[in-house]
Amino acid sequence: MSLQSTGGASLSAQSVSCECGKSRNLSGITDARPGVGAAPAKTSLSTTLAPNEGEFLCQGGMPWHGELGGRQCDRQLRGSLRAASNLYYAMVKSSIYLPRGKANVPEKLIQVLDNPPLGTLIKTLQDANALDRLDPATLRGQQRELLRPYRDEQIRDALQVIMDTSGRTRDELEAAATSEDGGSQLSSETDFRRPEYARLRTELRSDDLEIRSANLSNYDPQATQFFSKLMLIDKLRETRALYGFNRIYAENDLQLADRKAMLWKREPNWKESWLPAYVVHGEGIFLEFEEERLANWEQLPNVVERVARLATNYSSAQKTRQLGSRELTPRFVLLHTIAHMIMNQLTFECGYSSAALRERLYVSGGETPMAGILIYTAAGDAEGTMGGLVRMGKNGYFEPALLATIESARWCSADPVCMEIGESGQGPDSCNLAACHCCALVPETACEEFNRFLDRGLVVGTFRNPEIGYIAQGA
Repeated sequence: MSLQSTGGASLSAQSVSCECGKSRNLSGITDARPGVGAAPAKTSLSTTLAPNEGEFLCQGGMPWHGELGGRQCDRQLRGSLRAASNLYYAMVKSSIYLPRGKANVPEKLIQVLDNPPLGTLIKTLQDANALDRLDPATLRGQQRELLRPYRDEQIRDALQVIMDTSGRTRDELEAAATSEDGGSQLSSETDFRRPEYARLRTELRSDDLEIRSANLSNYDPQATQFFSKLMLIDKLRETRALYGFNRIYAENDLQLADRKAMLWKREPNWKESWLPAYVVHGEGIFLEFEEERLANWEQLPNVVERVARLATNYSSAQKTRQLGSRELTPRFVLLHTIAHMIMNQLTFECGYSSAALRERLYVSGGETPMAGILIYTAAGDAEGTMGGLVRMGKNGYFEPALLATIESARWCSADPVCMEIGESGQGPDSCNLAACHCCALVPETACEEFNRFLDRGLVVGTFRNPEIGYIAQGA
């Protein structure tokens, strides 16, 4: 067979010819239509280009393992361009490092007790149910020089931190990781972020996390009336781990165990398993929204109706693109949009590249609500670690930047089209309302939601209904 080009830019201009005399162009090889119910998608290769020649099925190849076929797979084959952006979606989880020490327990001591050789001794005594022997004297007898700088009281408190019964033991973690769902129920993402949220709201000074509280009384009330806390984070450490990948769609219904299994050619036991990860350092600004004002705003009928429209658009896309189910709330859309607009403004104010800043959202309702955004830089190099972002959080710098952000949100350079088309939806899967590349979108590496669920109408109001905006409610 040979591939011939007729000079056009589309796939229909590419033709495959066989020495037997038959030929056809490549039009439609990337197309597919959703299956009925849980059935896999039907591709044009099987249903249109060769309807009478059987299905083109995947041979189970995993080239990243050096395997070109052999694994059982009943899905129809679908073509894709090698440079297509949907060919590979990395699934990455990140975590902000939180020191585990108490006021009188240095973090360095916890690390000493957590790692070999003392970590191995502690684990051995735990497995042997010999916790009565786990005292400072026993540990000093094994590693006197390592523990010389620390008092017995500090060692006892450090052991308590390590063996805190509120957390899971290693055996419990192993049991969860080898269960059918791969331990995906260890905690939800919201529960996972609660400790981070609690820590970022308080001052702290440690080797890898330094947090200062800004005195809002020194700031212009016009800019800070919407926030209850502003924290300046001079230093933070983030760990990012790859746990799988997707093709075609950014999300699917695979469980955590299935994703991890795809990374391994021969999956090892839990104790020997690992995921590729890396650690980056940076700085940031944490904003906590005023809860009472936010709670009153998100209950307004017009606000609820507008977000319901966005949820309906996502529900339609969920069926065709195999997206996960989720609850969209006014609180989430508001905080997400404000985070994007502030990041865009900071790229002008302090010279960061558009991909240098990232967002981290802390959002939940109910009895223990969260309403915070962390805007930070953690790019793996020296960029953003010299105080430039933290400086923008200080009084005299933060207020002009925030007021400029609000003013920019009132009129997008694509208006009135952006605001008007936002009434029905725009962007990926129509999952944005009044938000486009000119006003609210950021590089996808900087966004947690692939630039979805954005609406500046909820921030500053719409042309027809200016009162709907959170900023308008506080003005």
